[in-house]
Amino acid sequence: MSVFGFDPVPKPKFGRKSEKRGARGKFTDEIMEDIFQRDGYRCVKCGTGRDLEHKPHHVVFRSQGGPGTVDNGVTVCRACHRWAHKSREGRIWFEQFIIRLYGSLNGADPHE
Repeated sequence: MSVFGFDPVPKPKFGRKSEKRGARGKFTDEIMEDIFQRDGYRCVKCGTGRDLEHKPHHVVFRSQGGPGTVDNGVTVCRACHRWAHKSREGRIWFEQFIIRLYGSLNGADPHE
């Protein structure tokens, strides 16, 4: 019996049918390492090995359903990452990079 004089019924242990919303599309540590190795620990846009982001850039954004897979991530420096998020040209450049590398963009159509 608890301090307050009642015993609450324990919460049932049901498994989730899908991942929690916040976890969908995240890169695992292994996938991040694979992306960094593939890109030679250099920004794929400007080629610098300095001031890199600690996590890869999602080419198809998580908010748009982009997966946390190797073919949806690229190594970027902070300046190129800002450019990718602030300009349409930046987003298209990274989409085209992935298309050149893998032949498609995670099954999605690139922005025209």
